Amino acid sequence: MIHQTRINAHQKLLSGFRLDGFLVTKLSNIRYLTGFSGTNGICLITNSDAIFISDSRYEQQASQEVSAASIHIGKGFLPEKLKELSCLPDGKNIGLEADSLSYGQFRRLKDLLPGVRWQPQEKLVEQLSISKSEEEIGSIQLAAEFTDKIFLQLIDLIRPGVRECDVAAEILYRFKKMGADNSAFEPIVASGHRSALPHGVASEKEIEEGDLVILDFGCVVNGYASDLTRTVVVGKASDEQRRIYEVVRTAQQSAIQVIRAGISCSELDATARNVIREAGYGEYFGHALGHGLGLEVLGEPRIAAETDSSLPENAVITIEPGIYVPDLGGVRIEDDVVVRVDHAELLTHSSRDLIEIS
Repeated sequence: MIHQTRINAHQKLLSGFRLDGFLVTKLSNIRYLTGFSGTNGICLITNSDAIFISDSRYEQQASQEVSAASIHIGKGFLPEKLKELSCLPDGKNIGLEADSLSYGQFRRLKDLLPGVRWQPQEKLVEQLSISKSEEEIGSIQLAAEFTDKIFLQLIDLIRPGVRECDVAAEILYRFKKMGADNSAFEPIVASGHRSALPHGVASEKEIEEGDLVILDFGCVVNGYASDLTRTVVVGKASDEQRRIYEVVRTAQQSAIQVIRAGISCSELDATARNVIREAGYGEYFGHALGHGLGLEVLGEPRIAAETDSSLPENAVITIEPGIYVPDLGGVRIEDDVVVRVDHAELLTHSSRDLIEIS
């Protein structure tokens, strides 16, 4: 029933964009609309119908997961099945996901169905999926609980002489052992000078006494992702490390306190960014404050200065300010929150106090 409701909502969008249909090729969007969790499929939504196509490997799986669309099995380039079904007559305006099709695939579509007027669109399905159902929030919450548990375990693993890549390997192993579908992304474990790299994927560097260590990781449960970042110090923090940490923590808390349905993404970003700027570290915070979270770990909306859209009730987002000082190191603190009518509901609960590992 939920997938039929989502397809109906997407069909209502078509007339507003003067579209006769929409071809969905992004797997996370296909899962959102149909429930299909495999790795090969397309979905055509028209004003009156929904057609799902996959290959023979997924015939049985599709029959179990897809109920709100007719199921067809193709092979090779799946849009060829659309031509076979004669469901895209010449002259129709059909939208497609500009950010998920390669140029080569787009050319093949045009050659295959030259009479169709293809209309590249961006983020149509993603806009529908920003506000989450309580069932979706429950899956993200369970993923967040797994992630909190892993963080507690990591504190006992981190010590001088341990390689970043070994910590990352433990994260991946422990998520699977705990029952998660998978890791949400390649874990970031960055220590010492490497912690000044916002996306410092784990290397063979050994953690050293006095290092700041950024740990950014998450898992997937029922298809939905968590995303947590904590920064710890090995040994006793220096005055500068402690100061940076407190600025980041204050910035994050300031943002979380103003979250409510209707706040603009740009206002939320500015709330945290102003704290960091006023402390003298503005030039060292170069990324967005956060992002949407759901079937994609980097989903809509982007919580950034240039995003003027407002947050709807039940959106799930991350809040992750950071300061990254070359040669000294970096600090980032990230939590997953649900946007409620007049407050933020935290889904991640790992301590945000500075942890000094002795």
